[in-house]
Amino acid sequence: DPLASSQWYLFNTAQSSFSQSGRGGTPRADMNGFSSNQLTLENYALGMSGKGIEIAIIDSGLEIAHEDLVENVIPNGSYNFAFPHNEKSQRDPTSNAPKSEGDHGTSVAGIAAARAENGIGIFGVAPNAKLRGFNLLAAGDLNAELASLGFQSAVENFNGLQNKQVSIFNKSYGTNPNKVLALLSNTEQIHASAVIGAMQEGTSQLRDGKGAIYVKAAGNEFSGGSVFDENYCSEAIAHNVTCYNSNQEPENVTPYQIIVGAFNANDKRASYSNTGSAIWISGAGGEFGVNQPALMTTDRSGCDSGYSRDSENIEPNTSFNRGSSDNLECNYYASFNGTSVATPTLSGAVALILEANPNAHWRDVKYILAKSARKLNPNLSPVTMNLNGASFVIDQAWETNSAGFNFSNAFGFGAVDIINAVALAKQRQQGGVNLPAMQTLLVESDLFSTNNIIANQNAQGLTKSLAVSNHLTVESVELMIDVSATNPSSDRGNNEIDAADYLVEITSPSGTKSIVMTPFNAYLSGHELKELKVISHAFYGEAIAGNWSVTITDVDGSTQNFINHVGEGKLNKFSLTFYGH
Repeated sequence: DPLASSQWYLFNTAQSSFSQSGRGGTPRADMNGFSSNQLTLENYALGMSGKGIEIAIIDSGLEIAHEDLVENVIPNGSYNFAFPHNEKSQRDPTSNAPKSEGDHGTSVAGIAAARAENGIGIFGVAPNAKLRGFNLLAAGDLNAELASLGFQSAVENFNGLQNKQVSIFNKSYGTNPNKVLALLSNTEQIHASAVIGAMQEGTSQLRDGKGAIYVKAAGNEFSGGSVFDENYCSEAIAHNVTCYNSNQEPENVTPYQIIVGAFNANDKRASYSNTGSAIWISGAGGEFGVNQPALMTTDRSGCDSGYSRDSENIEPNTSFNRGSSDNLECNYYASFNGTSVATPTLSGAVALILEANPNAHWRDVKYILAKSARKLNPNLSPVTMNLNGASFVIDQAWETNSAGFNFSNAFGFGAVDIINAVALAKQRQQGGVNLPAMQTLLVESDLFSTNNIIANQNAQGLTKSLAVSNHLTVESVELMIDVSATNPSSDRGNNEIDAADYLVEITSPSGTKSIVMTPFNAYLSGHELKELKVISHAFYGEAIAGNWSVTITDVDGSTQNFINHVGEGKLNKFSLTFYGH
């Protein structure tokens, strides 16, 4: 694999990985795939390669005949939702996008499972895993998405579609609504609910009842990305918090999938990577391949199409990406980045875990990832602002909970550590250890009519508590809050609040704090927080029993918004849903 030495994410030697600047990262700021600098299967992942594990790439396409993927692509195992309109067969999701474009799915697939030791190209994270491609993003609707996710009643609507044996579903895509789910259209609400329902069924029915693993990107809108412009995100940028919190995407608020953030070749949060308590773990996502390395991966074949091609109009414009002697056929691309890139690094890692421990249930995989994760950027500082003359934390650094787990909104439990994860998976396989069945507990507050005002720009905030007597152990906690206007006017009613003003925090009986919504986010002012749901994994392993508190603080008194006033709100009710064992 001649390009494996440029894959810093598996073994970082500070190589430039063809970055435009020629600069590399920090030695061993990687996913700990190789046990030495001999980049061979013998020295990789304690002998694991993903053999026997199927990964579904749900994306824009998959070039099934690509030289570095073809051996791992299941013959006739993919599905083309654009058939018969894109000149490809029903089993061929190869992209026919304009030649000036790459194919996101083909590049995602290479990260996850490009073939190793075949004398060409790169080394996939799970180099012997099998691939199926579903080009949902090219021509798919809700029914197609449900089928792609393995929801069998939807699969039946697509003749020949097969994915019942898939272990891992890679979701390098997402949406960015700027209102809470309850205020979106009925179509959007139905879509989010159906997708979560499909994953809930998949975690109980697929893999012979052990549950499929759904792996999804956290998003690239920390400073707006391609979705929100810098002006829209100016307050978030000024305060150094994420413009789009991972909890703002409704489909992220569920325990049934793994949300993935991104780190770069210097062991820092990738500059674009969204933060939030919905993130479980971080994979390698790199930077933009200009000043710091991106990731090396597969590209559309040939120098007349793709991200890499014989053209001056490519970004970044490097000799490798134009077809240098290291990339004569332009079949590879050195500048792939994003949380959608970190996601297949995690999917590949999960394939290695499942090969090491085929009896692991979906929640066992989440436990293994959390327990074995490497603490990134251990000196990470909290983000603070001045409020009422004092320093006030608006996003956390690392928190160590009472069960000993480290968690941060920037990284989740940390960087995936392949060798340590595989070792733990083998240990649990040998010991026959699995988590007890998951249980769910809902605890609801009363409706509040007094003492429920969230004072404008006041560091004290509003705190409410709930007593829980159940003796489960926490895995994830979902919070629902309902906030509306204090003094609704006749024309705007309950919508007259500035939803981006609020910092929302949960505190466990053990004293662990988790900020579940950061302020200055992308929520539009003039829309209430009607039954907003958010999730946190920061309490993993703690006891549920005791007093849980929720604090909501209005940190911003600005009137530079769509409602032209501070938008003071009140809490009407809240609830906590505990997922545990």
